[in-house]
Amino acid sequence: MRSNKRRFLMLLSAGIIAWVVYCIISIASFNRHKTTPLRNIVNILPPSIRYLKVNDSSRIPVVIVEEHHEVIPYWYAAAEQSLITKSDVTILHIDGHDDNAYPIITEDFPLLKYPTTDIQLFSLMQRNDVFIVGASATGLIKRVIWVWPPWDKVNHKTDYKKHEAPVFLEALMRHLLKLTDLQLNITQTIGLCLTRSPNTLHFEPSMRFCVSYNDPNSTLVLFHTPSIQEIEKRTEKLLTLLSATVLPKFITVTRSVRDGYTPRHLAGKIETDIMQILNQKYHVLDHNLVHYDDSLLGGKKGWYNRYK
Repeated sequence: MRSNKRRFLMLLSAGIIAWVVYCIISIASFNRHKTTPLRNIVNILPPSIRYLKVNDSSRIPVVIVEEHHEVIPYWYAAAEQSLITKSDVTILHIDGHDDNAYPIITEDFPLLKYPTTDIQLFSLMQRNDVFIVGASATGLIKRVIWVWPPWDKVNHKTDYKKHEAPVFLEALMRHLLKLTDLQLNITQTIGLCLTRSPNTLHFEPSMRFCVSYNDPNSTLVLFHTPSIQEIEKRTEKLLTLLSATVLPKFITVTRSVRDGYTPRHLAGKIETDIMQILNQKYHVLDHNLVHYDDSLLGGKKGWYNRYK
């Protein structure tokens, strides 16, 4: 039993060290490119999307990210590549929350002007609920159409706050040594992850058990776990909605597993259904137009399926 615990602790430590190194490299890389022209942001797009013909309505790109504000680089990359315009964009925002909180106007914030450098773009990536207003403040977005589910009525006029619970390595190790084999297995299944995306403005590396922020009764945001039948019904409504709207030019999908807004055990089902609808409508899978962001929690497979 002791050997199993030692092996698990060694693997856990190696994983934490790898994450910390990744965070340091990410921060160092950002500092080297504070004055990098924004036009270089197009390199975040894979060639299959980057070199699409402008106004080609038969090719609609889809980008999948983990947290809401991580769509920002892709929106502006699409604008720089003329896949969308640099102003007056209309967004169809399908979400239980409006995400219309106000960003902090920092020294580098491109208020009332289109960003021209990476640091200005990065200043828009403050939190997962300010990205729409931030992009609107630069002139990129003119109109937002918000589609929300009926079970979330209580939150539409309510502000909310998230609560962090940082996990410190030394205390974590002391705790793990007291666990049984069964408890260690459960801990391994839950896993450890960064408290937030390393792409967030003023990101400070810290880790915690991957149990999300949006636990029941821990925030003012309604915690809702849908049934499979409800998911499938919503998928049908999504198809109807997309059939009745104007043809989109660029689609971004946010998993929201890290922060707990999407139940991790249902995330795969929800995403698969969405991608099937998008492929049915726009043939995105057939044309190799789907890009998975490098910072996705658990990678392309997702956190819940990371060991499969």
